[in-house]
Amino acid sequence: MSGYGSFAAVYDRLMSDFDYASAAGYLVKLAKKHGSALKKPLDLACGSGRLAAELTKLGLDPVCVDGSPEMLSLARERLPADTLLLCQDMTELDLNDTVDACFCTMDSVNYVTTKAELKAAFKLLALFTDKGGVFVFDVDGERKFAEDLADATYTYDFDDLCLVWRTEYSPRSRKARYGLTWFERDGSVWRRFDEEQEQRFWSREELTAMLAEAGFGFAAVYDAYTLSPPKAESRRLHYVFKRI
Repeated sequence: MSGYGSFAAVYDRLMSDFDYASAAGYLVKLAKKHGSALKKPLDLACGSGRLAAELTKLGLDPVCVDGSPEMLSLARERLPADTLLLCQDMTELDLNDTVDACFCTMDSVNYVTTKAELKAAFKLLALFTDKGGVFVFDVDGERKFAEDLADATYTYDFDDLCLVWRTEYSPRSRKARYGLTWFERDGSVWRRFDEEQEQRFWSREELTAMLAEAGFGFAAVYDAYTLSPPKAESRRLHYVFKRI
């Protein structure tokens, strides 16, 4: 699966205005709505720990897993010293104990681009999820892939950072490829960095079938950060599945 390497710090900065506190509150609300006591939550693909930091403010003690050492280094700086951080790809999940809830956000599931890998990830998650536990995750919708990520170029310009993000999407493979080029100021010098990433669109039918095979039952799907059903124009969806 694709992940973040040297781009980690840049991504963290680009997302600095995102309302992680509201996102954490929403995810907790969804988990409780669907029966989780949230005694042992997992933040899967936790990134730089911004969401986990807000979960701790709500009184939770999440286990944090991410495949990027660079992301976990940022997470370590903002999370309590006793928060467990594990450097693991979600397709190789290996916990010391089970959890009763799992959050997987920021379209991390879309970064798993083959059925074999995603099935493996779901089966491992099921292994470490208590019966009745909830799996809450978001994915980018088909509309976003087809319209926002099809042969587009986005630019971000700061005093000490300039980023160009190029996207292309293939409806046949349902995969989006991203070319990231950014320049960081280092004194009087600008240094160039490049990274490539890939995501895949997953339909509700595919996700439901793979999760059912792993041992999860469908509970609900929402237009992102609402309690309303998805709309035709929805760019992001939140799913809730329960371990059966």
